[in-house]
Amino acid sequence: MSGDRGVADGTAPSAPRRSRVGVRGQIFGWYVLLLVLAAGASLFVQHRFLTAQADRTLREELNEEIREFELRLKQGSDPVAQEPWPDVRSVFDSYLRRTVPEIGEAFVTFVSGRLHRDAQGLTQLPDIRPLVARWRMLRRSQSGRIDTSRGSMRYRAIPVRHRGQEGVMVVTILSERETDPIAEAMQLGATIWISIVAVASLLAWRLAGYLLRPVDDLILIAEEINESDFSRRIPVRSSDEIGRLTATFNRMLDRLEAAFASQREFIDTTGHELRTPLTVARGYLELLRDEPSDLEETVDVVTEELDRMTRLVNDLLVLARSEQPDFLEFQDVDVADLTCRAFDKMRTLGDRDWRLRQACRGTVRADVQRLTQVLLILADNAVQYSERGSLIEVGCEQGDGHARLWIADHGPGISSEDRERIFATYGRAPGNRGRRESLGLGLSIARRIADGHRGRIDVDPTYSKGARFVVTIPLASRGARGRAPIRT
Repeated sequence: MSGDRGVADGTAPSAPRRSRVGVRGQIFGWYVLLLVLAAGASLFVQHRFLTAQADRTLREELNEEIREFELRLKQGSDPVAQEPWPDVRSVFDSYLRRTVPEIGEAFVTFVSGRLHRDAQGLTQLPDIRPLVARWRMLRRSQSGRIDTSRGSMRYRAIPVRHRGQEGVMVVTILSERETDPIAEAMQLGATIWISIVAVASLLAWRLAGYLLRPVDDLILIAEEINESDFSRRIPVRSSDEIGRLTATFNRMLDRLEAAFASQREFIDTTGHELRTPLTVARGYLELLRDEPSDLEETVDVVTEELDRMTRLVNDLLVLARSEQPDFLEFQDVDVADLTCRAFDKMRTLGDRDWRLRQACRGTVRADVQRLTQVLLILADNAVQYSERGSLIEVGCEQGDGHARLWIADHGPGISSEDRERIFATYGRAPGNRGRRESLGLGLSIARRIADGHRGRIDVDPTYSKGARFVVTIPLASRGARGRAPIRT
């Protein structure tokens, strides 16, 4: 209900608020946002991949150290002294003497639950003391990761048994040894992405401006256009969506220019046509005050002029109604019956030699009254432009699924350049084609009605004895088969 409030109180609906960010800014913003999201997703995936790879490398290094120790333990003797190890302590001492820990790597050993060797002092770290308590009594191998004051480290601990004595071997590696290169790689990747986003954003801003330049031209031209000037057009620079929009806008301007030109002609001509009878009627009515004896003549003249205005108004109403969807009421119409009935009415239009040459059989879907009106308009046109007693022929032909109703006079004919112009509103053929004054609406009305029937009206260019108008209407499906035409 609130949406109709502006209409109910008579106030005009408020215009949509103009966005502070134009289309160029929106395109740029979305483009930059997508770039940033792409950069973030790329860096996130890269970090996860490198981190997983580094974690896998650390586990492999721990497993390699443990496998090497277990291989030494299986040998059962010192490889240098060639003497068996008497206890677990000697096993640890022999291995640690010959194994140099890499950077970030450390070994911790326990014998019978007591600390045996801790060269790096790991067991003194407060963060690792709870873990040390479990290592002392370890019965199964254990691995994991722990964060300490020295950094994050991975460890692997295994229980060791030799000559009835128990011990524990622990290998630790600081994660920073693998993660520091990852941090450097991520920093480099972030720098590269920032540069890409900056350069791409600048190019996107300029590209959006270039692509939207026709839209800016469209806005400028639309703001400059008024009723008196529709001549401006936008140059079409491409065949993409913007180019098609520009071409469509130019075609719309063509239609608007033609519509406004037709409207101006309509207003000017209608004003002239209405002003003339009003002036004549007013003049005779003013003379009536001076010469009351001329009452009968004055009434005749005023009535004639009022009839003329009535015809004009009726024709204008028909033209206006022709744009409405319910202008025509279709039904099945027999072409022969339509032609004969229309011919009977045509003969009352003037003293001419009327001849019905041919009436074809068939059925059309048509508004019988409007289609009869078309034929009468064409017949009246033939009467206007022919001599008294001259021949006017009416007929119908059939072929290609169409009925062609034609009316031919023996008047002055129509030149090739006027064959389309005469169908325009107020269109008239110049020169001696017209004898009596005409408003120029009849043929325009006839064409509107023919178009509504999915047909057309043409001037036969091959007819040389005068003018021959042909109305082409599609036959109904059952009538398309037709029989032989009726000749009269």
